Amino acid sequence: MNLFADTWHMAQRHIRALIRQPWWIAVTLVQPIIWLVLFGGLFKNMAELPGWPEGLSFREFIIPGVIVMTAFFSAGWGGMGMIDDIKRGIIDRFLVSPASRSSIINGRLLSGFLTIAIQALIALVLGWLIAMDASVDAPLPGTVMPFCGTVVPAGWAPCAGATLSVQQNAALFAAIGTAFGGNGTTTFQLPDLNGAAPVGLGPGMALGQKVPGTIDGLGLNYIINTGDLLAPGSGDGEPPAYYAYAGQVTAYAGAQIPQGWAACDGSMLAISGYPTLFQAVGDIWGGDGKTSFGLPDLRGRMMPGA
Repeated sequence: MNLFADTWHMAQRHIRALIRQPWWIAVTLVQPIIWLVLFGGLFKNMAELPGWPEGLSFREFIIPGVIVMTAFFSAGWGGMGMIDDIKRGIIDRFLVSPASRSSIINGRLLSGFLTIAIQALIALVLGWLIAMDASVDAPLPGTVMPFCGTVVPAGWAPCAGATLSVQQNAALFAAIGTAFGGNGTTTFQLPDLNGAAPVGLGPGMALGQKVPGTIDGLGLNYIINTGDLLAPGSGDGEPPAYYAYAGQVTAYAGAQIPQGWAACDGSMLAISGYPTLFQAVGDIWGGDGKTSFGLPDLRGRMMPGA
C-alpha cells in the first residue's frame, strides 16, 4: 500500500482514540492557556532585570517559550502510546498486515504534530488577543500625558474633570480615588487641566489642590521611572513595550507612588541600586556621581521645556 495513505490511516486511528477521551482533549487544549497565564504572571518581572534584551517585550519572550515547552511535553509522552500498543499486541498485528511499517511510526508522529499545532495555535491566538488589549501596554492607570492629537486614543480620557463610574473604571478609581471629586461610592472625577498645568506635590501643595496664577496649577505627583530600560540613542522613535524608559518623567494623579517609579522630590539614590537610571540622568540633579545621584525636585513646580 501507499506509504502516505497508510500514514494517514494510522494517524486517524490515534485521532479517533483521542476523540473518545474528552477529558484528555480538554487538558490538551487548556494546557497552553494555563501555562501562558501561570508563567506569564510568575515571570513577567523578568523584563525589568538588568541584561534584558532591548526592545523585547515579555509577551514576545513567553509565547514562543510556551509553544516550545508544549511541544516538548507532548513529544515526551508520545512514546507511551507506542509502549501500550506493544504490550497489547497491536504492533504485532500491524507488522503482519499489508500496511507499511514506516507508517506505524509516522502515523503517530503525524497525529502528535496535529495536536501540537492546535495547541500552538491556541497560544498564538491568546497572545494576539492579549496584544490587542489596549490596557496591556497602556501606562499605569492615573498617568497624565500631554497629547497633540485631536482624537483621544482608546484606553485614555481627557483631563477635563469628567465624572466616571467607579464600577466601570475600578482600576483607575483605585489609583486616584476621589482626590478630584465624586462621592467615592458610585462616582469619581478626573483631574481638570483645562487652562491649567500640573504642579508637583510638596509642602503646601496637596493632590487635587488648585493654585491660581498666570497659568493655573493643579496638584499632581511628578514621578520618574526607575526601571532598567535605557532609551536608545538611535532608532525610529517607537515607544518601549513597557511604556517607559528609565528617567522618563510624567504627571501622576494617584497618591501612592507605583512600583518601578519614584517621586520627583530631589531624593538621593545609590548608583549601585539604580545603575540604568544613573546612566540616563547622571548627576545633573545632585550627588557625587560616584556613589550617589539625585532625582529632579519638582515639588511645587510646573515643568516647562528645557
